[in-house]
Amino acid sequence: MIITARAALVSSLVVVAAACAEQTLTKTTAVIKLTPLPVGLQQALADPTGLDYGPVPLNGLGTARFRIDNLGGAPLELAGATIEDASGGTFTVVSLSERVVAFNLEDRAGVLEVSFAPAANEVIGEAVVAITTNAGPSESEVARVRLRGVGLFVGSPNLEVCYGGQCYPQTGQCSDLGGRAVCTLPTLDFGNVPLESFATAEIRLRNVPAAGTCLPPPGSPECTPVCRLVFDRDPAGDDLGFGFTPAQNGFELVGNINLPFLLEVPQPQCGFQSEQRLLINFLAGTVEGDQATTLVIESNDPDAATVRVPLTASSRVAPIAVAELLDCATGTPPLCTPDPEAIRPLERVYLTGRSSYDQSVPPRPLVAYAWQVVEWPPGANPADFGVTGADQRDFSAFLPLAGPYRIRLRVANDLGIQSGVSATSDVVLEAIPDSRVHVQLVWDHPSNDMDLHVTHVESGDLVCAGPSDCFWDNCKLACLAPEAECRTAPEWFLEDPIYDGANPRLDIDDTNGLGPENTNIDAPRPSSYRIYVHYYTLVDRSTDPTQATVRVYIDGALRAEYRRRLQPDQLWRVGQITWYPDDSAFVQPATTDGGGVGAVKTMYNCSSGFAFGSAL
Repeated sequence: MIITARAALVSSLVVVAAACAEQTLTKTTAVIKLTPLPVGLQQALADPTGLDYGPVPLNGLGTARFRIDNLGGAPLELAGATIEDASGGTFTVVSLSERVVAFNLEDRAGVLEVSFAPAANEVIGEAVVAITTNAGPSESEVARVRLRGVGLFVGSPNLEVCYGGQCYPQTGQCSDLGGRAVCTLPTLDFGNVPLESFATAEIRLRNVPAAGTCLPPPGSPECTPVCRLVFDRDPAGDDLGFGFTPAQNGFELVGNINLPFLLEVPQPQCGFQSEQRLLINFLAGTVEGDQATTLVIESNDPDAATVRVPLTASSRVAPIAVAELLDCATGTPPLCTPDPEAIRPLERVYLTGRSSYDQSVPPRPLVAYAWQVVEWPPGANPADFGVTGADQRDFSAFLPLAGPYRIRLRVANDLGIQSGVSATSDVVLEAIPDSRVHVQLVWDHPSNDMDLHVTHVESGDLVCAGPSDCFWDNCKLACLAPEAECRTAPEWFLEDPIYDGANPRLDIDDTNGLGPENTNIDAPRPSSYRIYVHYYTLVDRSTDPTQATVRVYIDGALRAEYRRRLQPDQLWRVGQITWYPDDSAFVQPATTDGGGVGAVKTMYNCSSGFAFGSAL
C-alpha cells in the first residue's frame, strides 16, 4: 500500500487533534460543597445553603460553622471570604481554610467559621458570606452561604474596678453626662515615692453581671459567650480606651493592652478571661514635688461607659518601708510563717518591717509603723483578718479565704516624713488550698445565715441527712469532741477516717456574717459530689434577699464560680463535681430553672433528709 505525503500529513493532524480532545475531556477541576454544622438551637438552611444562629445574646457572640468538601479532582483553593448585605448586627469571618485537597474524606475537609454579634434585642440579623475559589469550569466560582440570627437580651455586662480593698463604682459615683454614664472613683494615692525611683499600683477589672442574669439561652452550646465587656476607644468620650489625662505626669501602664479588649462573664471552666490586672507605674523624677493625673477606662458597660480614677503621687526624700514575711528561719514559732511558699487559707501570716530605713544623711530614726491589708479576695470580710501589730514593727493577719492578698507597710521618721508605696513596701500573698477539692461559700449580707452542703451522690444525695451530706450539724471538726451533739458524720469511704482522706470536712460554719464556709476533700476518690446552698431562717437574723457566691477549687486552682440571689428558706442546687478514675475532675453547673445558675426549691429548716431531685 502506497501512502502519499499529503495523506500522511492529514493522518498526523487527526492524531494530534484526537490527543488534544482527549486532554480537554479529562481535565480535572475543583468542586466545592458547603455543609452547615448546627449545634444547640442552630438550624441548617437550604435553598440557598446557610445557617440560622437562633437567639444570640446581646453583647455575646454566636458562631456558625460550615464544613467545606472538595468533590472534584483538583485541589480547591480558597482565596478569601467577604461579608455581603449585612444587617442587624456584626458578622465576622473567624476562620477559613486556604486549601482543600481532592477526595471527600472527613479528615481532608476544610472549615468556614463566622461569628455574629447582634445589634439589638429581637432584631433579626442577616448576611451573605461570599467565598472566592478556583472551583467550577471557569476556575473562579464564588460560593455563597446565608446567615441569620436574632438578638436576645439576657443582661448587661457590669464593670467592677477594684483597688485599695474595695470594688467600684458604688452608689453616687456615676452620673449622666450627655447621655453617657461617667463614673468618678476615689483617688488612688501612690503616697511618697523616693526621688529617682518608681512605685507600682494594681487595679483589677472584673466583669460581674447581676446575679441571675447573663445566662446563655436554654439549649445553647456550653460556654456560649454572653454579656462580654468590651474595652475600646470611644469617640463620644475621651477616645482613649485605656489612657491618662493629662498624659505626661510620670504615670504609665505596664505593658500593652491591644484594643478592643474583652472580659467575659466568669466561667473558669470555659477558659474565659474574666479578670484583667492593670499595673500602673509612677516614676519619680530628680526634683521634689507632687503629681496627679486621671486614668480613663472606656467600655460598653451601659452604667459605666467611662470610668475615671484620679491618681496622685509625691516625690520626697523619705524613709523606705521594707515589708517581709517573717518565716520560722528568722522568727520564733509559733509567731512566724512556717512555709512562705505554701500559704493556706485559714492560716495566720506574720510579717516584719525590721529592714526599713531612712534615706536622710545621717539617717533619722524610724518612730512609726502602719500596716494595712489593702487587697483581698472578693467576698472576704476585713473583720475576719484579725490583725495584730498594725502600728508595730511586727504584724500578723488571718487569711480567711483562698485567693490573693496584698499587705502594705508605711513607716515615718522622727520628723513625721512618711514612706510611700515602693517595690519593697508591699507583700503579695496567694492563699492556696491544700485539699484537692475546696468548695467556698460567701455572701453579701452581714447578718444572715447561709449554709453550704456538699453531698455524695452514690450515698443518696439527700440534703441534711448524715450519711450523704457534709453540713454544719455533722461535718465540723468540733463534732469530734465528746460533749458535741452532732448528727452522724458523713463516712462516704470506710477505708478512711471521718473528716480525712476521701471523706469531707467543713472548716467554718459562719452563722452570722459574710462567710466563708469551706468544705474540703483532701484525697477524693472516683465519685460524684453535689453542691447546695441553703438560706437558713430558724434564727433571729435578717431575712433580706442575699446574693451567694460559690467557688470551686481543684488542686488549688479556681475551676468554677457561681452566683445566685436567694430568698429565705430557698435551697439552691449549684452544681456537681465528678472525680474520674484517672484522677481528673470535671465541674459543671446544675441545670438552670430559668432564674439563674442551677435551680432552687423551698426547704424549711434542716430537720431531715431533703431530696431535691435526681436530675442535675
